[in-house]
Amino acid sequence: MPNQLADIMVYSPNGQAQLAVEVKAVKEEDDDWANEFRRNLLYEDLIPRATYFLMVLREHLYLWLPNSPIEQEGANYKAKTKDVLGRFLEVDELTRISGQSLEYMVGSWLNAVVGSVVTREDAPELDWVLDSGLYDCIKDGAVKLEYQI
Repeated sequence: MPNQLADIMVYSPNGQAQLAVEVKAVKEEDDDWANEFRRNLLYEDLIPRATYFLMVLREHLYLWLPNSPIEQEGANYKAKTKDVLGRFLEVDELTRISGQSLEYMVGSWLNAVVGSVVTREDAPELDWVLDSGLYDCIKDGAVKLEYQI
């Protein structure tokens, strides 16, 4: 088996891998690019198994639900990165942020989500995190950067 590496892994309070995250600060991206990148990672078995898979790009975040087939066309949820990370950086920073900086911002955001109470009233930009069931799986869990098995 090849080395499996995720930029970020998020665990439930009981230590189960709930979310594998790939963060890419690519200049040109779209839905097709995100789908193809995910598909390649899964075909090559390059990411650790987790219940959910999240891809974070400069423009959008894409979330795939548990048991989403490799061939699935499109993520189950899509959100604008600027809306989700807006509390952590200026919107214009997204166009020039490095991959490593974006990864740390996403890690900070996930730590905030895991360690706080998220409601639709307080964070309407996170409706997709609540609707997908992801929040219930990771609440009070742990976030680890650059996870490799």
